Amino acid sequence: MAESFGFVAGKQAVDSLRKSGYKNVAYALGELVDNSIQEDATRVEILTAENQQFVGRSMRWRVKEIGILDNGNGMDATRLRRSLRLGDGDSQQNNARGNANKQMGKFGVGLPQASISQCKRVEIWSWTEGGRDNALWTYVDLDDEDWIKNLEVPDPIQKRIPSKWLRAGECWDESGTLIVWSNLDRCNWRTSSAIYNNSQFLIGRMYRYHISDGDVEISMRSVEDDFPHSVRELNSKKLEWEFMANDPLYLMEDAFADNPPVNPAFDLAGEVEELKFTITDSETGDERIETV
Repeated sequence: MAESFGFVAGKQAVDSLRKSGYKNVAYALGELVDNSIQEDATRVEILTAENQQFVGRSMRWRVKEIGILDNGNGMDATRLRRSLRLGDGDSQQNNARGNANKQMGKFGVGLPQASISQCKRVEIWSWTEGGRDNALWTYVDLDDEDWIKNLEVPDPIQKRIPSKWLRAGECWDESGTLIVWSNLDRCNWRTSSAIYNNSQFLIGRMYRYHISDGDVEISMRSVEDDFPHSVRELNSKKLEWEFMANDPLYLMEDAFADNPPVNPAFDLAGEVEELKFTITDSETGDERIETV
């Protein structure tokens, strides 16, 4: 059979993409939280399904799958399919997306690249109205040889959301999105507690203004992978957390920055001054006004 010389070298190219761009699972999760906020979500839930696995000779609880649920605008079939394609985001399609003040993405590679940086299988359910029963579903599976050969995101279809996620999530709404990572082969923290402890500082800092202003609530919860998918407990305490605003400058009154002495730690000196600058986009030449 003749050797293929396509622009993307299949598995080798995918392997290279998996190793670039995201330092750890906290950054990858932060990327998906970013997407949810851009879609006007008021609640974002990071959900972990854990089971007991042998670690040496003992059984330990380990994260098997990770879900990211939001109550944002959701995606129709076309946007859902494009969401798993590299470089085919809404900015590339000149599509309107949520509140203009929340637009942070630019290159259209965040969701797929962040996801495959941690796992080999990504599934997405999304619905724009009528609740989760109207969800459309598609996926990417890096262990599927046929998928690797074609590198094509399947056409979305209606598919029921698995019961573990229905029980784990709480922010089910008329519209929303659920992203599930499975076959987690690159996730560097193996327990839900470790994922939260190592993500709180980063995610709390990245979205501190949204959290502090009450625009969005970001939480995390761990459930047992086996039925009835109960919320896990450790030392009689449920494994569920809220992400707190984290201000490393100690300027926000209700922020958290790893046990600061006083919040805020500084008093305002003088009057607040706003400076306006004209910024020119180096690619399009368009100008916009930014305020500092």
